[in-house]
Order: sequence, then structure tokens, then C-alpha cells
Amino acid sequence: MMHSGEMCDALLNGGIGETVKLSGDVNNLKTAMRFFKGGKMSIRGLVELDQSNYKGTNIRKVNLADAKSVFNVFNVFTTETTEKCRRPIIDAEHNGIAASDGWKMLVCRIPQQFPIADAVPSGFTNDIAFRWREIAEDMECSDYVLSFYRRMATFGKGSEKHGLLQAVRDAVKAYEHSANDGCWNTIRLKIGNKFYDAVGIALLVDALFKLGCSTVAFCEKTAFDGIHVCTSTPLHIFGFGCEMDAAKGVIMPLRYADDSLGAFVMPTDGATERKVA
Repeated sequence: MMHSGEMCDALLNGGIGETVKLSGDVNNLKTAMRFFKGGKMSIRGLVELDQSNYKGTNIRKVNLADAKSVFNVFNVFTTETTEKCRRPIIDAEHNGIAASDGWKMLVCRIPQQFPIADAVPSGFTNDIAFRWREIAEDMECSDYVLSFYRRMATFGKGSEKHGLLQAVRDAVKAYEHSANDGCWNTIRLKIGNKFYDAVGIALLVDALFKLGCSTVAFCEKTAFDGIHVCTSTPLHIFGFGCEMDAAKGVIMPLRYADDSLGAFVMPTDGATERKVA
């Protein structure tokens, strides 16, 4: 297992176009990231982490019968910059709860025990200001629905891959800084052939676990041929094992990102995998 100094050396010696492989715990990883932030240095190229060094922290399920607790899960995904996205939506007519900041969205069916009468007093709005159903697309995670998606990664709460995702989130937070040239430096998360906001994906995954899901799957929707995926297609994060009929997160890929920029690589299950184990 590498200590923080060895991680820094590996990242400094890695060139653009190369993949740097790191093996170490999250504390050493964060220390290495702070070294680059302190020196206002940029990390370039791809970084692979040995996921066997990580284990996801326990995410406690919220009380779905408490409207305020559910509101707190969804409110993380709102924004103050867009009027129509400032509060989570409760849509009783179409059986949905949704929140979005315009880039990522959390959505679920209304749990049976959820007190709808307490929703608005707890902070939700019933003013349907954006088309959450069109953004979410398929909600139920049946084998038929998933046959239209390409499975990228599947993992359970507290698993190694869950821990790796949380470690990436912590590393990004420790690293983000403005460089000497004034440009903002961050590290992205590469899943398949696309790049995403690592912190946003980690937030969506943990939110699904808070809603009671035991497993999540990262999926891309395929074209009519069932093979090809559009470059602008969002990542759909399906949740499984929850008490409601469906829960998922949706997040758009980052534009103008490629392998020459700093990015952690998410281990995938294989492009041909479709069904949930």
C-alpha cells in the first residue's frame, strides 16, 4: 500500500496519456491531493485506484414516514440560481418526488407511508416547475426496462466500489483549487467513455441509499440498435431494493473533457452486462 509521498511521486511522474495506478487508503489519498492544491499544481491524465483498499461508510436509511427527513434528502439537489429548481417537487398526480439543480436530479415514487399532507409544510412545492418525468425517463428497474440500457457499474451499500466512490469524492474536495494561471482545477470521474462531476455522483448514490436502496447501477441508455450510446446521454443511476416502486438519479456528462485532463477511473462491470444480479 502506497503512502501519500509515493502517491505524489507517481502522479508527478505520470505523463499525459498515461494511467497512474495508486494503492493506498483515503487519508493518504487526501494528503496527496492537498499537496497538489498547496502547490497550485494540476493533475493530468487518468488515475486508477485499487478499490480493495476502500469500504463504503454505512448510510442510514431515513424515515420515509417523516416528510421533513425525506425533504432533507432531496433538498441537497436544488439550487438558488434557478427559480424553478429552488425547492423539491411533490407531484401527487403523477406519483413522484423530484429535485434538480439543472445538471443532476434525484427522483422517486412517493413512498406508501409518506404523509403527503405534510409535504408542503415541510418545504416541498406542488408547483410542477420542470418536466421531471421527461428527464427521469424510465423509472422502474425491471429486466425489460434495463434491456434498453448499458450497465456500467453495479455495487451495494458499504461495498468496496461504494467506498472507492466516496474516496474519490473526498479526494476531489481536497484537491479543487485555482491554479497559478487562474484556471479552476478539479478532478473528474470517468465512467465508460464519459466524464462526470464526481461529487455530484457520490451525492446521488448516497441519497439513494438514504431512501432505502441497497444496490445501485450506473447505466447509459442505448440507441434503437441496443448498442450505441449518444455522447450527450445522461448517466442513469437506478436504485434497487427500496420500499417504493422506483428511485433513481440522473446526471449529465461534462462537456469538453477528455483523457488529457485529470480524472479518476470508475471500474466498470463490462459493457455487455444488462441485468441485475
